[in-house]
Amino acid sequence: MVKILNITGDIKIGTQGPAVYQRKHGVQIRRMRQPKRAIASEKQIEHRQLYTSALAWRKSLTLPQRRFLDGYAISHWIVDDHKQPLPWHRLALKLYLEHIKYTLLYKPPPAPPLPYGIYDQLSDASTSYAFAYSGKWRAQTFTPEYSYYANNIQLSLKRKLTITGPFYVRLYLADINHKPTGAPLCEISRAPSTISETEIAWYSFTFDPILLTKGQEYVIQANLIGGGGATYIIIYLRQEAPFYPRGVMLNSTDSGSTWTVDDTKDLLFRVYGQPLPQAAGAHLISVRHTALKDIEHSRNGITIAKWQNMSSFDSEQWLDYLELTADPGDIITATTLAGISKEYRPF
Repeated sequence: MVKILNITGDIKIGTQGPAVYQRKHGVQIRRMRQPKRAIASEKQIEHRQLYTSALAWRKSLTLPQRRFLDGYAISHWIVDDHKQPLPWHRLALKLYLEHIKYTLLYKPPPAPPLPYGIYDQLSDASTSYAFAYSGKWRAQTFTPEYSYYANNIQLSLKRKLTITGPFYVRLYLADINHKPTGAPLCEISRAPSTISETEIAWYSFTFDPILLTKGQEYVIQANLIGGGGATYIIIYLRQEAPFYPRGVMLNSTDSGSTWTVDDTKDLLFRVYGQPLPQAAGAHLISVRHTALKDIEHSRNGITIAKWQNMSSFDSEQWLDYLELTADPGDIITATTLAGISKEYRPF
């Protein structure tokens, strides 16, 4: 179907033949020749169902509601293309079929990334130490103050004499007793020959980034394969205040089968990483419809703001526009006077 404005054409309202229908103000509807579809598309079926629902809702309106719509269109200048107030039956269809429009008025620029660096540590120039060799393992727990991606652990080390076996560092989750639990999150080995025999230094153990969660305790476990009473890795520690406030040192004499907590010492360590991207900030959003009835703003499943009964068949003024701020991940649900709802999620 096409709509043609033909002011000088037929003035009689109604059917003007098999292909033309004359309306008011010289408007004609003319049928175009098109092949008929044997099977309606999903979009056509959806549109038919929507229009059928709109007709059913219009039919359900009471006589006072219909009179209210007639008066509201006149008093609030809701008009058609010819500046004529909409009759109640057309205004009712408009309320049902009109889309709820969400508009992003302002999106804040992305926050600058935080720098890569040390996000958990106990760094010191202490000369106190513990030995690590076959069967005698050491560990240190730590608890991040906020979530970040870690990819490097450093320990303060020195070597005693020649050692053939590798030196391992593993990262575990800690249980409620501060002991390592489950499979290691990562495992890194280093040849003892790369550790100095004469100088104390920080040595890196690098791995693929792992998300460390705020408030979760983790265990850095270090052990040497081989060695003994005369050959070992020296791991430096602190045994006087101030200690690391969110962790403890662990010792094992049976290759990690059992662990004992030593809260009078802490191994020196550093954990490098990259913090999670910062939230971009609040978005400014507008909601528009001829008759907005309810709007609900929720975050993480909790309703943080709600507007109810802003439009009704008794109100003198319908709400047709609202601005609000929302964070990425929030859900905004608007409902019209006709009961149609639509969600919006800021990205």
